[in-house]
Amino acid sequence: MQVMENFAQIQRQPVHAIYDTSNTALFLDHLGHPWREYGPNGTLPKRGGIWRNEEYFVLGAKLQDTVEPDKRWTLIRRMLEIVNDVDPPCVILHVSGQFYGKRRDVPWLPGLTLDLNFGPFNQALSRTRAR
Repeated sequence: MQVMENFAQIQRQPVHAIYDTSNTALFLDHLGHPWREYGPNGTLPKRGGIWRNEEYFVLGAKLQDTVEPDKRWTLIRRMLEIVNDVDPPCVILHVSGQFYGKRRDVPWLPGLTLDLNFGPFNQALSRTRAR
């Protein structure tokens, strides 16, 4: 084992390294985060030279030009199969917990992303306003 002090050392080619990274962005669209990390211009393939999957790259290029929800879902499903089961680009060791506190009389439910949605599309707020 060789200890390294910075990413310039870790990402020296060829990369034979294990390192910790923080990757906490959550977006509801696959192009919002996984594609930016694992696509051909992403952190691991381009800057790190660590991971490449040509099928994933082809599917992502198609996804960028697809607007029909059913076709997008088919592409995204396969892309997720690749990064989760077929050819994982990384190992996820843990997921950070998100903790919220609020008064009991404030109607609010956390959403799927980390934004604090107090607008009309929050489920708890919508139910309260409909009464």
